[in-house]
Amino acid sequence: MPNLYKSKLTTVLVRFVKTAPLLVFASIGFRLLFILLQVASIWFVFGWIGGSVNPFIMKLVGMPVGSYVYPCIGALGFIGSTFFLLIGKICSLKATFKFENYIVKNNINMKSSVTKGDLKNLVKLMISVIDVMVPISLIVAVSALWVFITPYMLILIFLMLCLGIWLIRKGVGFSAKRYKTTPTRKNIDSYVGSDEHIGFYKMLLLPNYIMLASMSIIAVAIVSSLIATKIYFSSYGEQIGYMAILTGVAFLQMRSFSTIIVRAGAYNKSLSLIYNAVFSKKVSK
Repeated sequence: MPNLYKSKLTTVLVRFVKTAPLLVFASIGFRLLFILLQVASIWFVFGWIGGSVNPFIMKLVGMPVGSYVYPCIGALGFIGSTFFLLIGKICSLKATFKFENYIVKNNINMKSSVTKGDLKNLVKLMISVIDVMVPISLIVAVSALWVFITPYMLILIFLMLCLGIWLIRKGVGFSAKRYKTTPTRKNIDSYVGSDEHIGFYKMLLLPNYIMLASMSIIAVAIVSSLIATKIYFSSYGEQIGYMAILTGVAFLQMRSFSTIIVRAGAYNKSLSLIYNAVFSKKVSK
């Protein structure tokens, strides 16, 4: 099931990007700016705590290093980063809107096979995919930096990559089972305590289970990376803090994978219906 599902998701995703490439990449770019501005703000505030402020900013502000104006500037950076996130979300929604129009125009069986609920589910799934692109890029960039600094880290990163792919596939399968369709009951008396009722509560707990597992992995990864950073940069002063912050932020982005794991399993049926109605004939050709 995972391999078949993966091929469907890949096919739909490629067509999604081709339908609105500029909007998709713009959304990814603005989300990247959101994270980078947050990292820059953290560095700036940490530098101020350590008694160091960028000379250009000091000259521009005209205040001594100990001034409380500088942490306020860092706070403004955090606020400003949310505007990039907002613009990125607007771009992603415009991209999914174009994709919906593409599906409707190219599907002669839409009325009988796919519902508006399936379209909504597909939009949520595509947005989750866009959101996870930046964390993947950031993790790859930090991994490349570590490999450049210490080439032997390539082995560890490769093992972590294989483990991550395996965990995602298992997580999607776990999510799909929890969102398995059960017979619906119209009568409220027969609904309470039924399989449908119990399944509904299991679905509500599912994101917490996946978040618990992902945060455990993130915690271990961050602690390990911080220890490695401290050991390697023990003689390089400020570089310890910078590399530690960058690595920590990169691993924290793994939280985004929880959402896509849940949605990939929950919306598997909708994805399959849209794939069979619109893309299966195109692929066979």
